[in-house]
Amino acid sequence: MNLKEFLQGFTHICKEINKQAISTEYHKYGELSNVDFNREDANDLFLNDQLTTIMVELDDIKRKIDYLNLPIKYESTLSQNTNNQYQTTRGDEYHCGSTIEYLYIDSLGDPAQWRLSRVEHKNGDYYILGNPNQVLEGLVVRIRDCK
Repeated sequence: MNLKEFLQGFTHICKEINKQAISTEYHKYGELSNVDFNREDANDLFLNDQLTTIMVELDDIKRKIDYLNLPIKYESTLSQNTNNQYQTTRGDEYHCGSTIEYLYIDSLGDPAQWRLSRVEHKNGDYYILGNPNQVLEGLVVRIRDCK
C-alpha cells in the first residue's frame, strides 16, 4: 500500500462520517439532535456526551482529510505588502488565522518537507504557529484549490 491508497481509505471513511453527521443532524447543529435518548438516564446522558465528543473529533479528522484531497493550485513565495501582510506572487494574502502550507527546511540538512499550520500576529508582525522563528519573507508556500 502506498500513501495515495492509504489516503483513499480514509476518504472512504469520511463518506461514512458524513452519513452519520447527516443522519444525526450533527452537521446542522453540532450535536446529536436526531438521536433519541432518555434525558433522565445517567447512562444515556453519558453515552450522548461521549458520542458527541467523538463526532467533534471525527469532524475534525474529516476536515483534515478533505484538505489533503484538495488539488494544489500553485506554489509561490511570500513577500510583505504595503499593508504589512504577507502575500503570494498572485496576491493571496495571509493574515491572522490564515491556514498556511509551507516548505520547511531545517538547519540540519534534513530533506525539505511541507508543513501545515496557521499564521498569527504578535508584536506588529506575523509568524507561523508552532514555528515562530520561521522567516516569512521569501518562504515557499503552496495554495490548494478550496473551490
